[in-house]
Amino acid sequence: GFTSFVFRQFGQTLSRSVGGQAVVGKPVSLIEARAGDLIFFKGRNRYSPYLGHVGMVVSNSAEGVRFIHASVNRGISIETIHSVYYKPRFVKVMRIVE
Repeated sequence: GFTSFVFRQFGQTLSRSVGGQAVVGKPVSLIEARAGDLIFFKGRNRYSPYLGHVGMVVSNSAEGVRFIHASVNRGISIETIHSVYYKPRFVKVMRIVE
């Protein structure tokens, strides 16, 4: 819901579901990720074949990709792709707006 809410503020309609958002736009590599791109992860079970979480890239620099997302435990927060939790769960980046 968080990413669909943000995009709605800019006149873009996105599905509220992770699966629905994952098929919109065009895939880009993690190296090419830029602010506004959606970044997708597996859920709690990193071995599952299913997507379970989505965030929005806020920056991509020498320190790596940083993204904002909503979590049940921590609310809205900014994380890095290099975190112990998110790195093994990373799946893909999608560019919604050119």
